[in-house]
Amino acid sequence: MYKSISLFLLGIISCMIVYRLSYLKDDKYNRYHLVIKDINLDTYFDENTTLNDGIEMHPSSFNEGMPIILSGHSGVGKNIYFNDLNKLNIGDSINLKYKDNTTNYEVVDISFFMKFTDVSIPKDDNYLYLVTCDTENSEKQLIITAKKSKI
Repeated sequence: MYKSISLFLLGIISCMIVYRLSYLKDDKYNRYHLVIKDINLDTYFDENTTLNDGIEMHPSSFNEGMPIILSGHSGVGKNIYFNDLNKLNIGDSINLKYKDNTTNYEVVDISFFMKFTDVSIPKDDNYLYLVTCDTENSEKQLIITAKKSKI
C-alpha cells in the first residue's frame, strides 16, 4: 500500500515538474504582461515589440536605475492599446509582470504636453511612464506617471 501511495505521489510530482518546465518555456512567461483593470487593458509585449505592434518599451527602460517608459497607440485602427489611458485617475493601479515578478504601481500624475516637447524624466526606477497621443487634442501627448506601490 505504501509503495502505491509513493508511486502515486511521485507521479504527481513528476507532472508538476513537467508543467512548470513547459510554463517557463511558454512565450507569455518570457514577455511583459501589462494589466490596468480600471480601463480593461490586458496585453503582452517584449523588448522587440514596436509601436507598429501597438506598444513599445523605450530602450532606456533597460538601463539600471531608469524608469520603465511605455509608448502606445490611441485613436482608431488595429493595435490600439492606450486608447483609454485618459480615463485613468490618480490612485488607480497598474500591474506589470515579467516572469515571476509582478510590480504594482499607483498613478500619481496625469500630464499633457505638446508633441515633440522635450520632457525631463528623472532617473528613478520606482516609476512607470505611459505615453500616448491625447484623444481630445492631436497636438498633445498624454503622460501617465505611476509609482511603485508599497505592499
